[in-house]
Amino acid sequence: MPMAVNQKLSEYLDSTGKRWEPLSHTEALSSVAEARALGIDPDEVAKSLLLKSREGYALAVIPGGHRLDMHKVRDATDDKTTRLATEADLESAFPDYELGAAPPAPGLLNLRGFVDPTVRSREWIVFAAGTHTDSVRMRTADLIGLSDFTEADLVEAGE
Repeated sequence: MPMAVNQKLSEYLDSTGKRWEPLSHTEALSSVAEARALGIDPDEVAKSLLLKSREGYALAVIPGGHRLDMHKVRDATDDKTTRLATEADLESAFPDYELGAAPPAPGLLNLRGFVDPTVRSREWIVFAAGTHTDSVRMRTADLIGLSDFTEADLVEAGE
């Protein structure tokens, strides 16, 4: 399978000097499917979710096997109108990425970023690389260090 990590993402990661590895896999339309295609635990995948609030767009990053708790998200954003973005929002905000395959890199995307602390529990993390057949693997601390994330409890209880 040819590697097709999004060029902007590839250049961004290269510019950081951090080590990263491109991964190719069968088509995966969700973080759980991405994990299955790569033979890893879903919580080793960072799920990026676009949020829309009064201030504009933001990115929430949670483990792939978890669900976002919108009450917690609204607390974290201090905006009771915050909601998940629509497909039209995604196409507008991420024109360079396949729908649902934007990377968890708010610094690259010029977005405010929120990360659930459970993401840090893994030494390495895998995330979508702009397509549904390509991912990136890198140290979790390196990924989180690339952007000015606000750490906040974002996942549903019991997960």
